[in-house]
Amino acid sequence: MKVFVSHSFKEPLIGMVQYLMRQAEVEPYLAEHDISVRETISEKILREIKNSDLFFALLTEPSINSNFVQQEIGAAVSAKIPILIAVEKGLENEITGFIYERDYIVIDREYTGKAYDDILLQINNMKSQLENKKKMKKQKFDGLVATVGIICLLALVASD
Repeated sequence: MKVFVSHSFKEPLIGMVQYLMRQAEVEPYLAEHDISVRETISEKILREIKNSDLFFALLTEPSINSNFVQQEIGAAVSAKIPILIAVEKGLENEITGFIYERDYIVIDREYTGKAYDDILLQINNMKSQLENKKKMKKQKFDGLVATVGIICLLALVASD
């Protein structure tokens, strides 16, 4: 599962978020680790958001009013991918725009344990939902292939 992580490059909590995602065996995407001379940063970000299974917004003092973070949130809403929000304690009333009135996890910098547990739980839930969705698609495809096979066999028998 691929997770786009929207955050401030100045945020020290990002290291722990990466660690949590690796614990959940998901692939976090952080734009600052994707260096390319063929695309602008905006092109990379839009491509990666569209190709992600989950959008994770880490809203902290350095990021909550960031133009990039707000635009990334808008792109995720437009791409219709699930959004998981973690907001720094004390900034809850500053949530605006496309994520206003959505559920979120509060991160208390003095006690991050509960927030990290909640983030890990939500990521694992999303991962399970995605795996179940893929299994259902495969079952539908397998059923379609079997149906087509039976129809072809019946047509072959009928033509003899």
